[in-house]
Amino acid sequence: RFAAPSERTQVIHHGLALSRYPDLSYGVRPTPTLVWLGRIDPLKDLETLLSAFWQVRQIVPGVRLELFGPVVNSRYFGKLQEQIRQLGLADAVTFAGAVAESYEAFSRGDVVVLSSKSEGFPLVLLEAMACGKAVVATNAGGVKELLGNAGRVVPAQSSVALASALIDLLQQPEERFKLEAKARERAKTFTLEKMLANYSDLYEALVTPVRPRETPVFLTTERKINPGPIVLQGDVAFGANDSNGLSGLGGAS
Repeated sequence: RFAAPSERTQVIHHGLALSRYPDLSYGVRPTPTLVWLGRIDPLKDLETLLSAFWQVRQIVPGVRLELFGPVVNSRYFGKLQEQIRQLGLADAVTFAGAVAESYEAFSRGDVVVLSSKSEGFPLVLLEAMACGKAVVATNAGGVKELLGNAGRVVPAQSSVALASALIDLLQQPEERFKLEAKARERAKTFTLEKMLANYSDLYEALVTPVRPRETPVFLTTERKINPGPIVLQGDVAFGANDSNGLSGLGGAS
C-alpha cells in the first residue's frame, strides 16, 4: 500500500497487561445502556452515533447512552448538544466526562460502541475486550483486524447499520454473552508480554552484525606493508597504515 516491501515489514500490535482489567461480562443492567469512551472529536463521528441511538430508542424503550471522555473540540461539542436537543434525546444521553480507568466506563453499560470514521488500532476496544464487553464498532482503521469475530463490525458513517447491530445485542442477551466470552478470549492475543517480546526480537535482529561479503585483497611483494586495519573501498583493499596509498597495492585502477 505504501510501497514498503512486505518482506521488510513487520507489524507489532499493542498489548495490555490483562490482569489490570476486571471481568465485566455476563451482566444485565436494569436499564439497558450503551457506553462510548474516547475524546469528543469530529473523527469519532458522534453525530452518526447519536442518529443511530435515536433509532435504537424507537425499538428499545428506556435505553440510555453514556459518553465518557474529555472535550477537545468545544465547537464540535456544542454541535452535538444541539443535535441531542433536536432529536429529543436530552433525557437519555449523558456526557459523563473523563474517567481514571477505562473499565470504570465499561462497567456502566451493556454494550460498548465505537462510531469512528478514522482510527488506528483502537486501544479502547482492546480494553473493552479485556473486560469481556460486547462491542459494536465501525470498520475504520484496524478495527476489523482487532475484533476478528469477537464483536460486530459495521460500515463507518452508517447510522442504520450501527443502530441495527446495537438493537440486536440489546434484544438478544444470549448473543451478547457469546460475544463477551469471545472478546475476553481474543484479548489474550494482544498481551503486553507478547508486544515486548516482539519488540525485543526486532531490535535484536536489527543490531545483529551482518556477515560482510568476501572481498579479495591484492598485495604486492615489493615491500613490507605496516600491518594495520584494512579499509575496503569498492573491491579494492587499502592498508590503513600504508603511507604510499595505491603504490603499495596491486590491482587498483
